Amino acid sequence: PTMKCCLALIATAAGVLSCEAFTAVPSPHLSAIRSTAIFSATDEAADEQSFTPEQVSRRSFTSAAAVALSVGVAGMVTAPGYAEAYQTQAPLDKQVKAIETANYMGNFKPIYEPNSDGDPTKHLPKVTLSGNDVTVEIPHVMTEEHYIKFIWLKDAKTNEVVVVKGLPPTDPSPATLKCKAPSGVELRPYCFCNLHGLWKGEEFTVA
Repeated sequence: PTMKCCLALIATAAGVLSCEAFTAVPSPHLSAIRSTAIFSATDEAADEQSFTPEQVSRRSFTSAAAVALSVGVAGMVTAPGYAEAYQTQAPLDKQVKAIETANYMGNFKPIYEPNSDGDPTKHLPKVTLSGNDVTVEIPHVMTEEHYIKFIWLKDAKTNEVVVVKGLPPTDPSPATLKCKAPSGVELRPYCFCNLHGLWKGEEFTVA
C-alpha cells in the first residue's frame, strides 16, 4: 500500500492547528485554550472538519504515538544516542524538538548550524499566505537518497511547535505543508533535510 505522510496536530495558546492528515498531541498550553480561534483540520480527499480544544485534549499521548508508528519508518528519525526523542513511537513534535536541539544527522555525520550546509535556494522554507490558508514549500528533490524529512511551524512568541509534518521520500517535490491558522498568529517555518540538516525560514504573521 502507498505510505502516507504523518502530520501532528498540536494545541497552542493561539488555537488548535491542523492539516491534511493528523494526530492530536497534548501541549502544556492546552489548558489555556477556551474560546480562541480554532485551526481547521482538513484532508485533501475529505470535507473540512473542525475540532474543539476539548476534543483535542481527550486524545492521549499513547494514541498519538500509535498513529505516528502506523506510518512506518518514513518520516521517523531513529538516530542512536537520542533514542528517547527519536524512537519511532515518539510524537512528531518531540522528534523535531530533538532535531532542533541536536541537529543530529546520524552516525559519522557532522552537526551543522541551522542554514549552514547545502543550497539555501533548495532548503529555505517558502511561505505563501492566502487569508488564513498557510502553505509552506521547500523546492527540494524528493528521492530515497536525498529528501526533506520534516516540515514544521512554531509559534514565534512562545517558540512552541504548533504543527509538524513527516514526509516519506516518495512524496512529490516540492515538499509541502498546508494548514489554516487564526488571524494575527506569528509563526516561523522549519524543515529538516536528511543530508543537510536543519533550516529555518523567516517569521510571518497570518493576516
